[in-house]
Amino acid sequence: MALMLLVPVAQAQDDVPRVTSVMALENVRVVASPGSVSESATVLIRDGFIEAVGTNVSVPVGADRIDGGDTLTVYAGFIDGLSHVGVREADDENGDVEDRGNPPPARAGIQPNRDVRAFLNPEDTAIRRLREQGFTAAHVMPKGRMLPGTGAVILLGGDDPDTMVLRGETAQLAQIASASGVFPSNDMAVIAQFRQTFREAERRQAVEARYDANPEGMERPSHDPVHRALFPVLSGDLPMFFHTENALDLHRVLALRNELGFPLVLTGLAQSFDALDALRDADVPLYLTLDLPDAVEVDGDEEHTPFDPDLRTRTFADVEAEEENLKARLREVQQQYERTAALLHEAGLSFAFTTKDTAPGDVLAHIRRVVAAGLPADVALAALTTRPAERLGIDRQVGTVEAGKIANLIVATGDLFDDDTDIHTVFVDGAAYDVTTAPADADPDAEINPVGTWALTVRSPEGTVDATVQLDGSPEALDGTITVEMVSSDPAPFDEVRIDGNILTFAFTAEQFGAIRGRLTLTETEAEGTLTIPGFGGVPVTGTRTAGPDQ
Repeated sequence: MALMLLVPVAQAQDDVPRVTSVMALENVRVVASPGSVSESATVLIRDGFIEAVGTNVSVPVGADRIDGGDTLTVYAGFIDGLSHVGVREADDENGDVEDRGNPPPARAGIQPNRDVRAFLNPEDTAIRRLREQGFTAAHVMPKGRMLPGTGAVILLGGDDPDTMVLRGETAQLAQIASASGVFPSNDMAVIAQFRQTFREAERRQAVEARYDANPEGMERPSHDPVHRALFPVLSGDLPMFFHTENALDLHRVLALRNELGFPLVLTGLAQSFDALDALRDADVPLYLTLDLPDAVEVDGDEEHTPFDPDLRTRTFADVEAEEENLKARLREVQQQYERTAALLHEAGLSFAFTTKDTAPGDVLAHIRRVVAAGLPADVALAALTTRPAERLGIDRQVGTVEAGKIANLIVATGDLFDDDTDIHTVFVDGAAYDVTTAPADADPDAEINPVGTWALTVRSPEGTVDATVQLDGSPEALDGTITVEMVSSDPAPFDEVRIDGNILTFAFTAEQFGAIRGRLTLTETEAEGTLTIPGFGGVPVTGTRTAGPDQ
């Protein structure tokens, strides 16, 4: 069996991080910060922190060593400026109310008293997906509507919500997001409700201040957690991250800030290419979205064909010309969004990036599109590392590759913004997560229920081996066994197994070989992928479903 499996294959991803007290990354190119690069250097990690960086670092005996062979590059881990990664949905607040014009605060989407730390879910698969894109920390907020709650900065690793938190109570989130079926049910109503909520919080803060100064003759103010949660914003101690979806939102939010005077941070900024003067005048921190339009596929010289706004279809024979013209318009819009970051930079505006509303698996590709559209690579790196670290008050812990900081690192095969570069390993809090590029046919949005029985064929140059996989439970909580002929006639229980979109990954232990890992791309009826044996590599696997979840 061992001889049959001697076929090289890329190592499948191991979701359990490698942890060691001392690790050395040797002979690597180190990008310590934007514009600061060392060749043939060593990064020494001890107990989760960077102990030393340089060309003359002494590596202690017994350290776990990784030799980069002068081909690997080390970067500081990316920081997401605003995200919902790792945040679970709150209890449904869409129940019936007696007065739809005056619903309870939670029903109206007014929940600034909620803390995101109560909603952290370390098992959220989006954490792994975003980590594989190079992100090691994220500024996360509760999910919700107009005022969802208070945020925190978390590390994208570990299995304990408390230890994931790097910094709590970072900001309040606001957005022009209407309630469903109750007031405020449209954009203008949201703006009016925000103004009313803010003014009421000001009134209550003033009443409490007078009572604290001299309570004689005054009725004790009632405790109101909703409005009291806004007191730090009123005092200027906590910023308001206001997420905008378009240029109209942006102007509306700036008008609200000018009227109410709260400390503003603008996020989203889609269509900000139409509001450069307003952003310059506002002089507030900016977080630009990485949610870009889908790239328009072109053939031949199509990409050079300009959009003609005067083109008219007169007969059915003109349909093809109209289609090409519409594609040209889509390309123009796509390029406009891709160029936004470069335009902000050229206008002298400093910004960081947010992945809110962006599919985690698309983030790195979108960053590369932005760089290809004209944003300097050093500026892009700053927007992903040093700028968010400074703005979020965590620059003493993360954001650069230097001694004394948390070992949040990216190890890549070259320049991160080059399409041909792969991420090799991501370190979070000193734990090393190996990264394997997803198969080309991976679809994270697929909804495959793999429960049932699968007949697999393991193929090698010497012959084939049959295997049977039995999956039980549900897609959210899978369990099961695998039986591999010629290894054992007894089913081996899975040590771990999960489905992520259309990708099934699993691990089981065989006495002769140790931990065996599998990675299969599934349809509803077929499977294809690899089975990997430690020390031997792996072989192609194909299979079919012989029994479904309802059989």
